[in-house]
Amino acid sequence: MLVLHTAYDEPLPPDLYAHYRAQLSEAQQRKLDRFRRWEDRQASLLGKMLLVEALAPQGFNHTVLEQLAYGASGKPYVPGANVDFNITHGGGVVACVVSEEGPVGLDVERIAPLEYHYYQEQFSTRERTLIETPQGPDWRCFFDFWTRKEALIKAEGSGLQVNLEGLDIAYDDTVAFGEYRWRLYPISLGQAHTCHLASLASQDHEIITKNVPQKVGL
Repeated sequence: MLVLHTAYDEPLPPDLYAHYRAQLSEAQQRKLDRFRRWEDRQASLLGKMLLVEALAPQGFNHTVLEQLAYGASGKPYVPGANVDFNITHGGGVVACVVSEEGPVGLDVERIAPLEYHYYQEQFSTRERTLIETPQGPDWRCFFDFWTRKEALIKAEGSGLQVNLEGLDIAYDDTVAFGEYRWRLYPISLGQAHTCHLASLASQDHEIITKNVPQKVGL
């Protein structure tokens, strides 16, 4: 499996943004333009460019973006290709995983305080015991658990309405969910973020992680 990632803290140069945008289909361009925040537009655009880069070893180029179809749950895929992928972004980081070894899910978040009480019921009793400390929430623990749950839901891909409290992942490396057992992997993207990948537990996976400059695909 290949995980490509990039980071940004300011808008792309206009000519580079236009170059990337031109590689999208007209429908994808319209969807991109509907984002109000430049951060959201840029994250979406860079995610697709990472996908093009990650699929290049399988013989694809930017035209693969026009081939994307969507399953019943809304998860995108490449028709007829023996490959699965997932794109995630959060806190100025964008990442994409591509796998020829079955379904995958990926989630990244920046570690930062938030209103914990809004999310408390999304965690099991065991998870809350680990998150809640006398000094307040352990935010790395919180986001480790959150990204593990999100990666798992994305990998499973059926669009199930999931009771997150009942999805107890804590620090278990393998989890039964849906019809399969899944393995969860931490992906290191720096101290400010946490990222996890979910894939089928029935296989051992080699994961290659690569940082890609924003001038990907040029």
